[in-house]
Amino acid sequence: WLQESLHLLPMGVSNISEKYLIAQLTEHPQWVQQLINFLWSVDITDIRDIRVKDDRVIFVHTNVTQHYASFFSLESLSLRRLCLMGVAFFEAFTKKRTLIIDDFGMLLHPNVLCHIVEVFEASNEGFGSQMMVVDCNPSLLKPGLLRRDGVYFAEKNSESATVYFSLANFKYSKSKDKTQSQYMNGAFGALPILSEFCFVDTNAAKEV
Repeated sequence: WLQESLHLLPMGVSNISEKYLIAQLTEHPQWVQQLINFLWSVDITDIRDIRVKDDRVIFVHTNVTQHYASFFSLESLSLRRLCLMGVAFFEAFTKKRTLIIDDFGMLLHPNVLCHIVEVFEASNEGFGSQMMVVDCNPSLLKPGLLRRDGVYFAEKNSESATVYFSLANFKYSKSKDKTQSQYMNGAFGALPILSEFCFVDTNAAKEV
């Protein structure tokens, strides 16, 4: 089951990421246009083609002043992550998968993050795939985005062990879902405890 269904998505930094893209786009060339459309849906509108050549992924950019090609490894980490997510989604919609993504929202705008979740949910009907992510962005608590039993908080107990608890354990008003603001105000815990701190130049202090 693990080998067939569980998919740990790479972060976009290592060569593994590009090799994964090459393998999928070579096997499914029809996904190229879907990937371009997916990027357009998050306001990345200058990519007109994605090619695989000499074991490299190449992006063709076009804007009002330039037309140029760029290697996958030279693109921003956010673009690389979006490409990996898009292709992993396409794979999950052809066969049942459980996608696991750590630091889900790394380098992504909160609106883009919510849009990705909505795209997955809308496209996944009838396929039965799942997406399990780890993140700390409060925008994911937007009303109607995720089911309450699909959100788990994590915090350390007095013994420094991580404990998990579901948002579904807390009562709420369906007419006034203020989960996001309640979380930010500490209603559910799972918030870092911050204290005042200021860096000091220790060398200067010694001279005095």
